[in-house]
Amino acid sequence: KRKYHGRFYNDCDVFVSHTGIQKNEYAEPVADYLTENHVVSFIDRRDLKPGCKPSDEMIHAMVTCRHMWCVVTKDFVQNWYPLRELFVGYTRHQQEN
Repeated sequence: KRKYHGRFYNDCDVFVSHTGIQKNEYAEPVADYLTENHVVSFIDRRDLKPGCKPSDEMIHAMVTCRHMWCVVTKDFVQNWYPLRELFVGYTRHQQEN
C-alpha cells in the first residue's frame, strides 16, 4: 500500500466514475481539485498501478471509497463499464443503510 497525505492509498474518499470522453473535461479536473484540497480520490489513469488488472484495483477502490462521484451524461448511460461502477456504488450504499 502506498501512503498519500498520511493515509494508506486504499483509504479513498472519492471514486471518480466517468467514461473516456469525460476524462479530460470533467473527471481529471475534479480529481485534481480534490487532491489539491487534501481529499483522496481515485481516478483510473492516475491511480492504477503498472502490472495490476484494472478491474481488480478499480473494484477495490469502488468498494472501499467513502463516496462516489459520477459524471452522468448520455455517453455514461450508454457504456456498460461506468454503469457497472454506479451499480457497485449503489449496491454498497443500499447494504450500508
